[in-house]
Parts: sequence; structure tokens; C-alpha cells
Amino acid sequence: MQPHARWAEAPAENGVLTVTPSLIYHLAVTGVITAADPHGREHVLLGRRGAATFIYPGLWELAPGGGLESEDVWGQLVREMEEELEIPGLSERATELLEPPGPRDLLGLSIDPNTPSVDVVVRVRLTGGTGSIAAGLDAPAGGEHAWEYGSTRWVPVEELGVMAAAEYGSIIPPTLAIWQGLGWI
Repeated sequence: MQPHARWAEAPAENGVLTVTPSLIYHLAVTGVITAADPHGREHVLLGRRGAATFIYPGLWELAPGGGLESEDVWGQLVREMEEELEIPGLSERATELLEPPGPRDLLGLSIDPNTPSVDVVVRVRLTGGTGSIAAGLDAPAGGEHAWEYGSTRWVPVEELGVMAAAEYGSIIPPTLAIWQGLGWI
């Protein structure tokens, strides 16, 4: 899509980073998939990027995510869930299995100069809890899209601070920033 570019080498002026003029950011979507366990504790779904991924191989991130192929951010996120998390038929059953997004579910933008992308960050709540559509997600990934995620797991939101401290170098920076923005760490 573009030649490789980095942040400008010059020091930031007034704390603001400047970017090379030729840099073009890819527009993408990132899902913050949440669900309650049988005890009512909120969990978030994480994916460990596969070893074959180009950027951040083997690191944990919010799952799923991908490039926007249309202006339908919600529809794209549902398709990414269906493909990357291997939940067949989710598109047809989304209104049954997922809470419809509200104004507070569009969380913001995440900018990652390493990819480089600007991700629209959207919260998705599963209506049936952690065991509803994603019962097999606490396991190694398989199938066609296994290269994207080597494994996935549900993590209680209240344990993210401990995970961030213990596994700091194994979580991608945009995921840490989103957790901080949500007040989870």
C-alpha cells in the first residue's frame, strides 16, 4: 500500500510527534469483545498473533481486527469475528448473539505507526456470555485463519493489570493503550 516509513527523526516539538509527509495510514477496525462468565465477571477476548504474522508475531492483542473494506464498520467487525475466530454463520445470527452496538460502543481510534494503521475501536458484547458463541476460544486456533492467531483466551478484566505487568513485552502497544483508555489497567 505504501513505502515503509517511520516517525520523523527530529525530536517532538511541544510533545507532538511529526510524521513523514508520504505516510499513508491503513484504516482498520479492532474489536473489544467482552462477555460475562457464569459469575457475572466481565472478560475480554485476546488473541496471540500467529508466528507467520508480519507485525507483532507471538504477541497478545485484542481479537479480532482487520482492514475496513467498506463504510460498514460493524459489519466488517462481525466478518472479522467470523473469519479470524472461526465462528461460522455469525453474520446471519449477529442480532441474536451480539448486543447491538450503541453510541458508547464506538470507543475511539487507535493509531499504530508500526503497522501503520488507524483502527476504529468498537466494543462488542456477547449476549450469552463467554461460553455462548466462543466456547472453544480458550484453545489453540485451527483452520484456514490459524496463521492469524496461534491461540485465543478469555481474560477477566480485573486481571488485565496483573497480565500487563507480568507479560508487558508480550502485549502489543495499541492493546495496552486501549486497556488504559478504558480504565482497565
